[in-house]
Amino acid sequence: MAARHLEQGYGEAVAAPVLVDGEIWGHIGAYGETAQVLPVGCETRLADFTHLMASAIANAATRDEL
Repeated sequence: MAARHLEQGYGEAVAAPVLVDGEIWGHIGAYGETAQVLPVGCETRLADFTHLMASAIANAATRDEL
């Protein structure tokens, strides 16, 4: 898969799962172009963002149940 991404012009990539109440709901990823170097710490920021997304999803689900 990595070779195919390089052929398509993608470079470095990071991804993080979206976990809601212990279940995987999906994932979010970020890709750089072929020669682009992703910023230091982007993995942590992406994980923090997915945590916020999971909180919002869980809160919306709880509201719907009420």
